[in-house]
Amino acid sequence: MNELKIIEKQMPSIKTNAEELKLHVTDLLKKYEGIIATDDSYKDLKKDRAYLNKISKEIDDSRKKVKKELSKPITEFEDEMKSIVSIVKETSNDLNTQISQFEQSIKNEKLKDLKQYVLERIEEKGYPKEYADKIEINPSYYNISASFNGGKFSIDTQLHNFHEFDLEKIKGVETIKTMCETMSSNLDSPLEVERYIKCFDGTNLNALVQVITSGSQRQMKVEKETKERLQRKIEQEKLEKEKLERESIEKQKEQEQQRELPKVEEILFFEVEEEIETPFNNSFFDDEEEIRSVTWTLTGSESDLSKIRKFVITQLDVEIEEW
Repeated sequence: MNELKIIEKQMPSIKTNAEELKLHVTDLLKKYEGIIATDDSYKDLKKDRAYLNKISKEIDDSRKKVKKELSKPITEFEDEMKSIVSIVKETSNDLNTQISQFEQSIKNEKLKDLKQYVLERIEEKGYPKEYADKIEINPSYYNISASFNGGKFSIDTQLHNFHEFDLEKIKGVETIKTMCETMSSNLDSPLEVERYIKCFDGTNLNALVQVITSGSQRQMKVEKETKERLQRKIEQEKLEKEKLERESIEKQKEQEQQRELPKVEEILFFEVEEEIETPFNNSFFDDEEEIRSVTWTLTGSESDLSKIRKFVITQLDVEIEEW
């Protein structure tokens, strides 16, 4: 017997004076309609409130008592049915555990076979062993009802995509190297190829090409400006050097010219000592001549200058300012 049969079932029947009680309560409450609490009615109203609360409690307690009595058979029925269900579920849970363990063992075996297939295909195709760690096997491929072919197709597709991605990455690296070499041919300092290769993830080649192009143009501009500054500096240093050389040559010429000029005392002192001892013939200056003021600058020793002064004073008709 697998189903419950109800031998006897009686619906509860309750007979009360609820209608009479309702009319009585309605009549009782009419006198409180629109009532207002005042100093005179305050105490009576409190008594009436207590009386009404008592009536309300008695009616509610009666309801609860009757409900409890009538619910007792239902409660007993529910407890009995729950006990039977519990016995059935306990055994069902034991079976469920056994089934789950068995199904999990099947799934584990399928997953193991799929992983083994990954290794075999990698070896067969000559792919890098690192591909095995990248393969993602969806749980649906090693489910109880799953087909092994579905998992194999997914694995083959992933391995192919990995290989194609690596090939594209290799091409991308070569493109970066070639581009850096080409750009570096116009630069003094070559571009850092390895730095760009490290930034390459296989999907951002176009972005890196733009970065390399802009970087080389920026470096070219910097190098050009540096060269121009250096050239200006060299030219400035050259001009300064030439200026110093010209000044040095002019200075040397002046010094040579100074050495070639005769000394003042050699021009002036033509046996001055002998002439001073012989009286000078003033008749040479008898004729009137125009009187002029002349400034001479003489260079010589103190004794030579004294001799000139003495000669001029004693032998010439000239006036000498104090010197």
